[in-house]
Amino acid sequence: MAVDGSMVATGGRDTTVELWDTADPAIPRRLSALTGHHGPYETGAVGGVAFAPDGTMLATGDGTGTVILWDLADRARPRRLAPSLTGPTGIVRSLLYSPDSATLIVGGDSGTIFWDVRNPTRPRRLALILEQLQVIGIWQVKDGRILAVVRGTGVEPEPGLHDPLAVPAGGGLNGQKGTRLWDITHPAHPRQLGLGLIGHRGDVASAALSPSGDLLITADNQGAAIFWNLSDPVHARRLGDPFVPYGRNGFSLAVAPSSDIMVTGGIDGNAFLWDLGNRILPRQLGIALACPVPELMQRV
Repeated sequence: MAVDGSMVATGGRDTTVELWDTADPAIPRRLSALTGHHGPYETGAVGGVAFAPDGTMLATGDGTGTVILWDLADRARPRRLAPSLTGPTGIVRSLLYSPDSATLIVGGDSGTIFWDVRNPTRPRRLALILEQLQVIGIWQVKDGRILAVVRGTGVEPEPGLHDPLAVPAGGGLNGQKGTRLWDITHPAHPRQLGLGLIGHRGDVASAALSPSGDLLITADNQGAAIFWNLSDPVHARRLGDPFVPYGRNGFSLAVAPSSDIMVTGGIDGNAFLWDLGNRILPRQLGIALACPVPELMQRV
């Protein structure tokens, strides 16, 4: 979702990105469709999108590890810029622009890359971090920190394990329990915050963070989302019962950068806007954003 909440971008497994006018959340209007990503059904799927804070650019990433930059001077006819960004991130899961739109952070299944995009036609790689960790979300919160969520099993710990919530500060996903929160504000010194988050019955597949950084939402592949109080990020606290908007089907989600509005997208091709004023019981806003795609993978 754009910083001012006026646009939403949705990407799906058919490689298409849809732009929506959401100035009035109750009456969303489709603006355009972007078709620059290519590949087989799964490989070319669009898994991450991000608007530049100044509203002039959109970045979209797919399963091949390719990120495309789009010029939004004409929102009805976005223009693709060359070259695409490529690197050892694996499947792209999350994208984030810096507040000045000069840096783009690309998070994926195999690592996270910081790119200098001050000149979007001549991008320059700055750093590669969190190698072999599956990053499913990256955000910058109001106090300036850049936080990343690393995928974990999320499931209840196995009986008899000593200190089952303890998660090593590095290493891969195999054998680890719980989704982990990382502070990557300084790429040269990334650090894990607290222990793994346990409580889901299925593997955690997507996550969203509030603009203030005090609310984390994690969603699993069985259709349940859990809300976490991050007032103290080292000691996250679960809020209320699981949120289940699509039955037992997995879904992805995002929170607006400047308001308490959440966007969810499911395998039925529908995205919904939710009011998070009551963080234990979200309220649906308006009608669905219906897209002709098999699955909405991510929207930012």
